[in-house]
Amino acid sequence: VYDFSSRKKLVAINEDIPRQAASMIKPFVAQAYFYQVDKSKGRVRYDSDIRYTMERMIQRSSNKATNQVIDLVSRHQGNGGARDVERVLKKNAPGIFDQTRIVEKIPPNGRTYRNLASAHDYSRFLFSIWNDRLPYAQELRSLMGLSNHDRIVQGVANMPRSVKVYDKTGSTARLCGDMGIIDARDRRGRSYPYTFVGIIEKPSR
Repeated sequence: VYDFSSRKKLVAINEDIPRQAASMIKPFVAQAYFYQVDKSKGRVRYDSDIRYTMERMIQRSSNKATNQVIDLVSRHQGNGGARDVERVLKKNAPGIFDQTRIVEKIPPNGRTYRNLASAHDYSRFLFSIWNDRLPYAQELRSLMGLSNHDRIVQGVANMPRSVKVYDKTGSTARLCGDMGIIDARDRRGRSYPYTFVGIIEKPSR
């Protein structure tokens, strides 16, 4: 948990241990593509079709859409597969994606166990998109803010309606997680955003 207003880390438990990323890797895939759009001088485009694919990847957690975006990134990077996503991210922001490993597309059975990231990586990434330090940060916040079944506030008693969440969940047979920004507001409407990253992993199903 990191408080953006005070710039203070409130809770950190094993934050630098890479864990299975599951679907939480999907905003990273989107960010890699946005880096390519930003640096291509018009050769790589972000149009309505790509936007729709991104929506399915982030809001609906579509594995097929995710693999389509991975293929797009790889096509513009040298056709090296999923590892090209990691290469783009680390070339442009090595300090954010320090413990991130992206080595596989999501297989047909959805069992993706080899892609990794740490809670610290997610937190650094979320802080950067909130503060517009990454290309297309506003668009990525918009995608992550689309209504979905998040694990951060849904089902929490007495959660104010004014709270806005920008997040991505992730699950495998061995992991349950969510990483996101919670934008809480006081009675005057002032924003108090902070990250919440929670990951539970075990070695067996």
